[in-house]
This record gives sequence, C-alpha cells and structure tokens, in this order.
Amino acid sequence: MQIKQKEVFMFTKAIFEEKTLKDKIILSMLATLALAITAQISFHIPITPVPITLQVLAMLIIGFTFSEKLAVYSVIQYIALGLMGLPVFSDGKNGISVFLSPTGGYVIGFILMAFIIPKTLKMWKSPIISGICGIFVLYAMGIAYLSCFLIANGQNPMVSYALAAVPFIGVDLVKLLIAVSVYSCIKKTKES
Repeated sequence: MQIKQKEVFMFTKAIFEEKTLKDKIILSMLATLALAITAQISFHIPITPVPITLQVLAMLIIGFTFSEKLAVYSVIQYIALGLMGLPVFSDGKNGISVFLSPTGGYVIGFILMAFIIPKTLKMWKSPIISGICGIFVLYAMGIAYLSCFLIANGQNPMVSYALAAVPFIGVDLVKLLIAVSVYSCIKKTKES
C-alpha cells in the first residue's frame, strides 16, 4: 500500500500549521501512543538499573514537531495513563512504583524535555542544539533522581552520573541524528 503525497501533505500540515482542537487531540493521542510503544522496546545493560528504550527518539521527534504546550500535554497524558494502571512505562510497568524506582527521574524529565526542545528550536532554529538541550535536561533529571534513590538506599550517590548518563550518550546521539533526519523529511514535505 502506497502512501499518497496528498496524505503526507495533510499529515505534515496537521503537525506544523494551525491546529484545530480535533488535530491537537489526535496528535496528542498519537504522541502518547508512540511513547507507550517505544517504552516497550527496551534493552538492559548490566551496569545500570535504567534500561535503554526508544522513548528518547520519540521525545525528540515530538519536541521537534509539536508546540511546547502540545508536547507537554502529550507527556502528561502518557504519565497519567501509567499512573492509572496501564502498562505504558518501560518493560510494561505502571503505577506510582515507577516514580519510586531509579527510572522515575527520566519519566519526570520527559515533561521538561517536552518543553525545552520546542522552545529552544524556536529560539535557535537548530534541531541538533535543541535536541542536545533536551537530552541534557533528561540526563540531569535522571542523575538527580538516581542520586536521591542511591542515598535513600545507603549507596554512594557519586556513581549516579556513571549509571544514569554515560551508558546512554552514544545511543542517544544516534537517536538524535535519526530524529533530525525525520524532522528534516517532514519539514521538506511541508515546504514542497
């Protein structure tokens, strides 16, 4: 089945141009679904309690294509579904227990990431710079939260950087390049 150019144009228009309430609801639902699906694609590495997921890729694309309000609303909607018991967090987890675990800072960090990426993209017009800013904010929340978690469990919080950021830098830079490519393709489609 081939996607027609008109359908791609309509989708691109819905992302970049003025949106009706219906468009915003549909896009927000799609973003929430994307976050839930990409959370399930996870890989565990032995040195950290935090899994590698494709959520950063989804967050980057959402941040590049949505306004701050719509991106933040989509993330809050995703978190609300998880708190209501739907298995949308990594590895099919749900509930408040996710926020009481080492990964809680990343989930909260998605809200800040959803605000920072569109804001910096408007300011600097560079998806690479805004993506790096978003990833930095996510790491900062992950490190801070993991430090608190380690302190609460009587462990050394100084290792939180090594556990919460270092293993992910290379993978997240690849995700950033993919997201920038997707964004560029969507933008070119809009301009044609």
